[in-house]
Amino acid sequence: MAITLDGTLNTYAGATTGSYIRIDFVKVMPWIGQIEYNPMIFKNTLEADMSRIKYYGDELPTSTFPIPTISMSFESGSFSEDFELADLQTFPITGALTEVVVDHYGTALMSSSIEVTDFDDDGNEVTTSEILKWTEYSIVSQSTENKYPIDLSKTSSIIEQCYVHLRGVIAEQIPSQSILDI
Repeated sequence: MAITLDGTLNTYAGATTGSYIRIDFVKVMPWIGQIEYNPMIFKNTLEADMSRIKYYGDELPTSTFPIPTISMSFESGSFSEDFELADLQTFPITGALTEVVVDHYGTALMSSSIEVTDFDDDGNEVTTSEILKWTEYSIVSQSTENKYPIDLSKTSSIIEQCYVHLRGVIAEQIPSQSILDI
């Protein structure tokens, strides 16, 4: 999978009409509910192909040809605009907005009454009540809030989701008809 732009991409490495954008790595972070990926831009398909491993176990390429994502602009017909693409993109792994009960944690003073059996000065058995006190980290309050829960069932087809997100990021800056899938 990859994306190419139908137009001229002016970059730090020169202008290209055969721009090639692919995702080189994806990081799933279920503990914070995010997927992170990095889009890489190449001048053409050949340079992108020379910059990747083709078979499992191959050594890394001796040189790679990504274009730095600085000082870019895109032109297509009468459209001309600066183009920015962050080195790392993230999006959440969430379900639909849901009303949930949220626990709020803090230090609470806990106490308990216990019966203590002891002996008085005359040797008689005496039962008294004592209160034990201690602090404990626990739930101190709850509230009902609208939240987007982390939904790990959405981690199927991760690469496809990343490309859908990347197309959306690019479409915010250039016309969507200029974004082509390879």
